[in-house]
Amino acid sequence: MILYTTYFKQSFHAGLLSRAGVFQLSVYFIMIFAPFIMGFATHNFWIKEDAYFVQPDIHFKHELILVTQGSTPHSELAWSTYSEYNKMLQKMLRVPVIKSHEEDADHDGLNDLLKLTVDLPLADDEAVNAVQLLLIFDYELREHIKLKMESAAYLTFNSAVAGAEFTVSADLQMRQRSLLPFSGSRTTYDVPVVAAQRDGKAATATGFSMSQILTEYGFRNETTQLANVANVWNTGRARGKPFRIQATIHYPPQIVYYRPDLWYVLKWAWMQYFSLMVLVYMIFRYIRRYVYINQIVPTFVDDPLEDLRKKCK
Repeated sequence: MILYTTYFKQSFHAGLLSRAGVFQLSVYFIMIFAPFIMGFATHNFWIKEDAYFVQPDIHFKHELILVTQGSTPHSELAWSTYSEYNKMLQKMLRVPVIKSHEEDADHDGLNDLLKLTVDLPLADDEAVNAVQLLLIFDYELREHIKLKMESAAYLTFNSAVAGAEFTVSADLQMRQRSLLPFSGSRTTYDVPVVAAQRDGKAATATGFSMSQILTEYGFRNETTQLANVANVWNTGRARGKPFRIQATIHYPPQIVYYRPDLWYVLKWAWMQYFSLMVLVYMIFRYIRRYVYINQIVPTFVDDPLEDLRKKCK
């Protein structure tokens, strides 16, 4: 019957500049730097970018520009929520009937979609073969990255056959040209999308030009665009009926790409370094044991068994 078990401890000694000392220093060096090398070799040791999933807070500002085109020259009709632009339209001005509402389908306090109906009255000899519609939104991110901007959604369609109704469904998604900063509140683009409303100068037709607005809008780092667009162009408008646009714009969760701050980078690097260091330590623990016990490098051994034998004599 074994009542108690104990172990003898052997100590191995050598000078710092001896072969055993150099071997021990090499082991320490490898144990410290090997995890770094392994981390870099497997990539993403230093996190340069990250992403998260978030539901943006979006509100339709009830601002828009509508432009339609018939099959003949000078058959354009237009209207906007900007009085300066409407004054410039003169004979092209045609006031539509607009209905819109936003829905919070999951009751989380954030809008999930916009339903918009535009009825443009037409004379029986008028037609719509092409349509352009610019919608303006307030767009805000509140989790992790703080961002607030005015953004836009652009809808367009044209057909050789005059339309009676244009139905469209799409997702409003944010697009980034570069990473967002992790710290601070980004309000760079919390300014009017329409240049004529932003410059503080006298409004001109160029400032309300759809091409001019979209060109300037495209230079921004953060924009919103319509994705997953599905549309239907219905023909055969009845006499006395308006041309109708029915749009359903969904506000889906957004993937936001950002540049992590220093503490996040160090935390992620430390997690990788520590896990690799444990692996390296376990490997070199057995290597050191094999080298010293088998005296592959010469050392002085402090053997307690030898001392015990001398005492027994």
